Order: sequence, then structure tokens, then C-alpha cells
Amino acid sequence: MKRRSLSAFALGLFVFLSIMPVAFSLIYFSLNISQQMKSSAEDTADFYLSQAMKRTDLTINALRNSTYYMVSNRTVRDIMQADVAPDAVTRRQIEDDLSRMLMYNSAWMQDCLTGVCIFKDDRRFLTMFRSSIYSASTQRIRAVYEQLKDKNSITSLEVFPEYPSYAYCISDYIDLDTMEPLGKILFEIDPQQLMQSEFLTSLYPSASILLVNGDGKVLYTSFENTQQQSFAVGDTVSDLSSRSSKQFLVQNFCPSGNISAYVLIPYDEILAPIRDILYFYSGYVILALLITLIAGLSFYHLLTRPLRRMIGSMNQMAAGDLSVRMEDSSYQETESIIHAFNGMADRLEELFQEVYDKGRLLRDAEFKLLESQISPHFIFNVLETINMRCMVAGQPEISHMVTNLAQLLRSNILYKNQQKVTYAQELRYVKYYLELQKERFGDQLIYEVSYEEDILQYYLPKLTIQPLVENSVTHGLENKRGGGSVRVWIWEESDAIHVQVVDDGIGFDTAAVPLSDTGTDSHNNIALSNIHRRIRLLYGKEYGLQIHSTPGKGTEALLTLPHDTSNV
Repeated sequence: MKRRSLSAFALGLFVFLSIMPVAFSLIYFSLNISQQMKSSAEDTADFYLSQAMKRTDLTINALRNSTYYMVSNRTVRDIMQADVAPDAVTRRQIEDDLSRMLMYNSAWMQDCLTGVCIFKDDRRFLTMFRSSIYSASTQRIRAVYEQLKDKNSITSLEVFPEYPSYAYCISDYIDLDTMEPLGKILFEIDPQQLMQSEFLTSLYPSASILLVNGDGKVLYTSFENTQQQSFAVGDTVSDLSSRSSKQFLVQNFCPSGNISAYVLIPYDEILAPIRDILYFYSGYVILALLITLIAGLSFYHLLTRPLRRMIGSMNQMAAGDLSVRMEDSSYQETESIIHAFNGMADRLEELFQEVYDKGRLLRDAEFKLLESQISPHFIFNVLETINMRCMVAGQPEISHMVTNLAQLLRSNILYKNQQKVTYAQELRYVKYYLELQKERFGDQLIYEVSYEEDILQYYLPKLTIQPLVENSVTHGLENKRGGGSVRVWIWEESDAIHVQVVDDGIGFDTAAVPLSDTGTDSHNNIALSNIHRRIRLLYGKEYGLQIHSTPGKGTEALLTLPHDTSNV
């Protein structure tokens, strides 16, 4: 079977690992930056449109408020109800008063609103132009009125191709007494001021903007400033999706005026800032890859020459020639391999000897293990003999103490490799210990063990509860005059099992000997720290031991354990 060349594989892998990260980084850079540029363009366009729609909404609401103002103005109502038109002086005075009032109440509309006219009929009307700069001609206003006099909507903007720079809306002038129309109020608006496209076109000069009314007619367009196919004011826009393949489309809607705004930004313009960077980066990457490839080939040829010699020496050793040694090399890296190989050969006999010595030590350890197993059996046999003699001698109390002591020793000696026990086993150890201490202290020791039967089937680390009881007796009650009590309560909750050991002994200052996960407590609390650390290592930081103690009043130890059903 023909085997592949590891050298060729290493060379191919080197080239692959050199090219692929760079290629992936180039692709990632291109896609990620492109996406960021598109996202930035979308955020910018969306912000621009939201501001434009906010201005449009404010404009529509201001027009509605202006209508209410003019309808409620007493002077205007008198003129509109009169059968005779006012003279030129009165008319001019009324127009100036209304113009100043509108300018004061709607100062923010100075750029958007170019003219306001109140028509009683085709011949009689009042004009309220905001300033001479934005004045609209009487002829244009009257021509628009003739086309819109049958409509009545402040929120519907209308456009006329012959007047592409303006948009209009018209509303009835209502007699508040009879609620009958007396005439029309015509507003003339500059849509370009609503859009204020300078902000967007300064960032994206080729961006196209459309303002469309509820009928789909174009109110304003910036297409005439671009080289692309354009819409004209007054055209009906039915579908912009055909333009979205090469352009980024963003839209927004003004519900109060039933007006939509669209922004089209060419993808080429969005991605233009990174195009030159990509070209430069690509050239740099190609040059770096060529240099890396040439350097890799040179390194490959230099490295394989000493490697071949080392492989030959290894083959000799594999054939059984333990005297073979590699020659010194002029390369630092291969020199380390040579020294390691020669050192391995020099120590081969020592390693064989060490293996032999370790085998002998292992056999000795096995013999000692067998000998150690004799001692526990001997101890239990002696204790059993003492127990029998106590029973014969009529000493049941001593016999009971010997039995409890034997059970405690059995749990510590025969089951020392068992890491977990059931709550039933652990409580037996507690019982043996408390009964032995009861024999020792007599009536000065009172104890109580209370638990739920359902918890006896669960497992916990061996010797977890018994050391807590021992700590209460040894450090809490031995030095207390008159003795005391130890109580053990075990109960189950939905998320854990709780074990509480309480004594009324002398207590201690918990701040002086805090529990630690590192086992650095004082000697009186090493057992407590070990229990806490062992539980956390087995079950996690949500479980463990809490100690509450007050000097002179007693100590409370609270264990929190999981529902463990495994003895492993």
C-alpha cells in the first residue's frame, strides 16, 4: 500500500493554513464592513425620514389649527358673511393682521408654508402671505383654487405638474352659527422644505428622495438631480421594488397626512468608502501570501535535511541497536531533538531498572495491603469477645457501649473507600455516637433526632452529619457546666434537603473562625470547613454549610444538600 508523504502533507497544510485564514478574514471583512455600511445607511435614512415625517405631521396639525383660528376670527367671519367686498384699505389691514397672527402662532412654518388664501367666491378672496420672500402669485393661487374648490381636506396634499415646487390643501370655511360653508381656505406648502434633503445628500450625493401622497402621486422628488431614471411631480408611484435590486430602499409614513416618504441610495455609493480599502488589502494579502509561500518552501528544504538523518537513527534504534546516537546539528531546534534522543538512549537502562524497582514495590504494597486487612478483623474480634464477656458478667450497659463503638469503627475502617452513604446509614452513625456520649455524660446530655421517612433513601457524603453532632458535643457541651442538649432535624423541600444541628452549648464567635473553601480555619473548625468544602466540590456552590453561633447561647449548623439518588 502506497503511503502518503507527511512532508508533502505538511507543506500542503502550511499553504492551506496560510491562505485560508487570510481568505476568510478578507471575506469576513468585506461582508461585515459591507453590512455595517448598509446598516449605517439604513439608520441614517430612517433617522432622516422620521424627522421629515415629524415635520410633515407638525405642518398638517398647524394647518388644522390655523383653519380653526381663521374660522373663529370675528373680523374674517364678518367679511365672509357680508354681501359686499371690503374696500382695499380694510382688506389690506385684515390681511396684515391675519398674516402677523399666523406668523406668531406658527413661527416654525416660515419655511414650509408659502401662502394662505381665504376665498369667498371666484372674485373675492383674502391673501395672507407670510413674507415677501415666499409670496405666491395671485394668478397661480386662483388657478389652483379653480381645480380644488370641490375638495375639502386639510390632510390631503395635492400637486400639479405645472407647479412642481408647491403642494396644496384646501378646506371649507364654516359659518360657526349655521355650520354652512361660506368659502374655502387654501394653503400653499413648499414640499422641499418638508424634506430638507441637504442632510442626506451631503452624506449620499446620489440618494433619491420621494414624497408621495395618499393617492400615490409624487409631491416632491429629488430624482431630477440624479442621472438615473426619474419620477416627476404628479406622477403616480405604484411600485418601487424594481429599483431595489441595485439600490437600498427605506420608507416611512405620516398617518396624520396619509403621506409616505421614500429614500433610494445606490449600493455602489454605500460601499464606495470600503472599495479602495479592499483593493489595497487584497494586494497586500496576495503579496504577503507569496512571500510566506517562498519562505515556507525554503524552510521546508532546510528542515527536511537534518530530519532525514534523525529518522535514520530512530529506525536503527527501532531495529534494536541501542548504541545508536545522533550526530550534532547546526540548528538549535533540531539540536534539542538530538539531545533529547541521545539522553533517552542513555537513560534507557535506567528506565528499565526503575520499572523493575516499581514492580517490586508494587508487590510489596500488595503484601502490606493484605496484612492491613488483618488488623480490622482482629480489632472487631477482640471487641466482640469483650461484648460477650460483658453480657455473661451481666453488664448490658458496657455491652451496649462496646457494640456502638464497634459499629462506629466498622463504618470508618471497613467502609473507608465508600464516598457516599444513605441518610439511613448516616443516621445510624449519629445514633451510635450519641448513645456512647450519653453513657459518658448521663443526664447532662439530652439529644433528639427528627427526620422525614422519605429522605432515608437519598445519598449524602459519608460522615457529614456525625461530625456536626460531634462538634456540638465536644466544643459546645463539654465545657458547659450542667450539660445541655443537641437536636438534629432533617426535612425535605422541593429544591433541596436541609439538615439542622442545634445545641445550647457555649457557642463561639463565627467571625473569628469563618468557613473557608481553602481549609485555612483554626483547628477547632477543620471538620466544619472540610464538610463545607466537600459538599461544594461534589454538588456546587448553591449547597454547603452555614454556621450561626452566639457565645454563651449555643450554635446552629444548617446543611443544604441536593436530592442525590446516586451512590457514585
